[in-house]
Amino acid sequence: MVVYQVKAAAKVLAGLSYAHKVRGDNQPYPQLVSASWQRQALEALLKTIQPDFLFVPEHIWKIIPPRPSGFESSKDSFAGRTGPSFDSLGAAEAAANLTLSSLLETSRASRLIDYHSRNPENPGLSEVIDRILEASWKKSTTQPPLDEVKRVVDNVVLYHLFRLALDEEALTQVRAITSLKLHQLRKWIEELLPRVDIEKTKAHLLYALHQLEIFEKNPAELKLIPPLSPPPGPPI
Repeated sequence: MVVYQVKAAAKVLAGLSYAHKVRGDNQPYPQLVSASWQRQALEALLKTIQPDFLFVPEHIWKIIPPRPSGFESSKDSFAGRTGPSFDSLGAAEAAANLTLSSLLETSRASRLIDYHSRNPENPGLSEVIDRILEASWKKSTTQPPLDEVKRVVDNVVLYHLFRLALDEEALTQVRAITSLKLHQLRKWIEELLPRVDIEKTKAHLLYALHQLEIFEKNPAELKLIPPLSPPPGPPI
């Protein structure tokens, strides 16, 4: 059900309410979803990529046994990187990927540009990316066990921004704004790094910075590794 709920909420952002009219009927003309509803949907979706939401607590993690030998995965199995044992970070990655792939879907990004130009009250792509970065990269965790989940989410965010900036099917302004936001993120990381003394955090930031530098110097050399995806929801 979560897949349906995330995708339904995402459709509100840059959403259009419409019916297939024929001449002379009384159905309403297409109408943009109100700006306030769009922002409510965005904030609701951003809650689903918070580390405390994605973290698998100990009492749940310890009752999920490794997959038995010879028991093949099905399409409803979670993909992971930890062998037969349950990959809690992989599950967090897949869930974050579901939300972020919906928020930063190419045609939605193009509609954000279009609808914002028609009415500045509507959220634009720049605002949406800023909120995503504020809710991930630029937000600190409250408990150490959540740190690794946050890094997973940060990397999924970065992947989708790279993907959007390089998407030839996207509106040119979509690629331009996304590239600008990646440049601003690089500057933010460069300013933050000298103040970081935790090795794991420094490694996370340096790896992202290396990717951002490749993107700016030679995008063709940037190797994008797709995040894990959740088991398919529809059709049931």
